[in-house]
Amino acid sequence: MREETQTEGWQSEELSVDAGSRFFSTGLFLKSVGDTGRPYGRNVFGVTQWTVLYPASQWFFTWWFPEIVYLWFAWDNYEAAEYMRERWTMRYVLFGMFFLFFLLGQANAHDYILDPGHSSDKPGALSCSGKYEYLYNEALLKVVYTYLYTRNVFVDVTRNPGEDISLVARAEKAKGKKLFISLHHDSAQKKYIKTVKGKPCSSRVRGFSIFVSGKNKYYKQSLSYAKVLGETLVSSGLKPSTHHGEAIKGENRPLLDARLGIYQFDDLVVLKNADAPALLLESAVIINPDEDTLAQSRNYQNTIAYAIYMTILAGQREQIQNSQTITSQIRWQVVFFSWMTPFFFECAMIWQSSRNHR
Repeated sequence: MREETQTEGWQSEELSVDAGSRFFSTGLFLKSVGDTGRPYGRNVFGVTQWTVLYPASQWFFTWWFPEIVYLWFAWDNYEAAEYMRERWTMRYVLFGMFFLFFLLGQANAHDYILDPGHSSDKPGALSCSGKYEYLYNEALLKVVYTYLYTRNVFVDVTRNPGEDISLVARAEKAKGKKLFISLHHDSAQKKYIKTVKGKPCSSRVRGFSIFVSGKNKYYKQSLSYAKVLGETLVSSGLKPSTHHGEAIKGENRPLLDARLGIYQFDDLVVLKNADAPALLLESAVIINPDEDTLAQSRNYQNTIAYAIYMTILAGQREQIQNSQTITSQIRWQVVFFSWMTPFFFECAMIWQSSRNHR
């Protein structure tokens, strides 16, 4: 339980994801958060739609519209028409290059990272049904990854299926991300466990748990994310576990919010070393026979996926509200770029024309 950008192999069978489909899905960048509540690509500051439509309309009215009028009246003039053709060709090239770079930036907007806890080499807890924890973690990640992708939230993962990676290496992959979530399934101390047919079982512990680290430099943000995640899980009918707060050996973790199942565990490597807000979610107690079965159901996995999606969405909304200055700066950059590009283009055309008439 306590052991702690590649995406290939995590897609659900119901969804085939390749580079091409991911690229063309960025056509959704013209949508904004709006009333649907869906995040689209890099629309974190609420300016994606604005930064696309404004330059497009501005370039049309400052570049193309006047010359369409000019070409209309000079249609019978061959030299004028040839001159216009050359100018339009260069404009199409510049305009196409701008939008190509913009789309590529949108296609790589992976601001979140998921970590499937443990691996086949270090499998984690053993469940009441005799399966190791890493298999539950990988199965859950597969569902969460697909759930987020179909809602246009693109994430990275710390490792591929069957790959082993150190705890420090997992944490290092969080650099530059807006949120790191490590997915786990829970066990309990020996005093609660009974061996049933050679397998560890207990009906005394159940529920989810969320951990944050006070040594993470984004502790306050991590705690805010944890509260949203906990609220969503509770509102979905799930119950938090309280056994990690008991004053016994191996537990005694500070319980920050009993209603939401949030604990502070400062020395969890993947949390304290992550250079981003970071959470560790214990989705269910798999030594509990009922929760063992529940954790393997698609409905339960979708509930976890929905909670993670809402956590990401809440973070994006907060960033939108707190980014008015950044939004203003971005808009001024767009204005400057969209006005200065025609200016430099005209200078280049004048220079080229002067060279041709020497």
